[in-house]
Amino acid sequence: MGRFLLKIFLFLIPPLALIAWGEYHFFDLKETMPVTEVLDEQMKSTEECYYHRFFFDNNLAIYKYEGINRVKPDILVLGQSIVLQIRDFMFHPLEDKFYNAGHLISNVTELEQIIQFMREGKLHKPKVILFGMDGGLPKANFWLDWRRSFDAEYDDPVHDLNAHARALQKYFNSFIQPSKTTIPERRETIGFGYMGQRGYGYRHDGSTLMGREVTEYLQHPQVFKDRKNLYEMLIAHTPPFNHPLNFNPDKEKRVKKCLDDFRDLGIELFVFTTPYADSFLEKALRDSSFGVFWKDLNAMQKSIKKEMKYPFFEVERPSSLKLDDRFMLDASHPGEVLMGILLLRFFKKHPEQLGYLSNIDMSYLENKLRDPKTTPLSFMEENPLILQKYEQIITDREAIKEIMQKVLDVLDENLLIDRCINPQ
Repeated sequence: MGRFLLKIFLFLIPPLALIAWGEYHFFDLKETMPVTEVLDEQMKSTEECYYHRFFFDNNLAIYKYEGINRVKPDILVLGQSIVLQIRDFMFHPLEDKFYNAGHLISNVTELEQIIQFMREGKLHKPKVILFGMDGGLPKANFWLDWRRSFDAEYDDPVHDLNAHARALQKYFNSFIQPSKTTIPERRETIGFGYMGQRGYGYRHDGSTLMGREVTEYLQHPQVFKDRKNLYEMLIAHTPPFNHPLNFNPDKEKRVKKCLDDFRDLGIELFVFTTPYADSFLEKALRDSSFGVFWKDLNAMQKSIKKEMKYPFFEVERPSSLKLDDRFMLDASHPGEVLMGILLLRFFKKHPEQLGYLSNIDMSYLENKLRDPKTTPLSFMEENPLILQKYEQIITDREAIKEIMQKVLDVLDENLLIDRCINPQ
């Protein structure tokens, strides 16, 4: 019997050693640090640090939900990934009263649940909400409609044995396919998770640093690169353009009711949409199904602005402000500089609608836009990790200066206040 048990023990040594090795690296990369502890560390850190796991799910429902209740912001940004480049310093001197909850919701049902949590006092109620209107919310058969992050008592996946098994499999596959997944040899920043330690992920204010995209742009400043190949996704009918690409009137009513519910809670609400890249929109509007959906979406936005009379700001594409696609992270996500321009434009154009936001020092954001170190995708002075490497990675300083002159022209020609140019 003893020899049999010894054989079993010897047989188990190799797999147990591999598991221990993988778990050690998860610990070392802070992949298995619970979300609540990550938030605590970010809130007290004097240095900018990022949260983004790779081997485990980020579970942003927990991260953003708990982040709101820790910060207790007066100004809350709410929406999907399109809102993640809005940052605290854009609302100076109210940085400590700001939180970006982008990615907290995925669909209309989750939006309704957030409102219910605020009613019940489970979720902090801000004074102001900036709500990013994504086309997926009123879309029929939206690919994220299945998600119900708050239906049950949720938990961090680092406490789930099945999640550990999947993470270990992904970890060891990284050695088989190192070109797709490589373990960083040197830490570039204080961070939590594989991606966070490489300078990519969520800041303490809830916004996101897209470090790879910013760095690649500095190396190739003449080129706009749509990393998601959005137009090919449209043609192939893959999410978020899965067919039928139809507008759902019932979802439109539910979204509008949510807006009214926020107002009934005493919250000042600002609604906005973000631009698509010119290169994508010019081709996409030739697609009959997208064209019809786009028309219905614009009608909904017009109704929110004109009939419901909510403060609403939007720019359809970069060229509407005499800019170009190099201010976009990809075809559907504006960079932080473009988002700063959109906010400043609204602040200056509609001061009578600002309410609590009238406490913002608009000159602070404008000076950031005029800073010589600001590039089309990044306020470099506000991204210390990339600024450290700026001199080493920038390849064409004059090209960036020429592109940023477009921003100075927008500011100097008062295009922020004048009506937007409508491209033909």
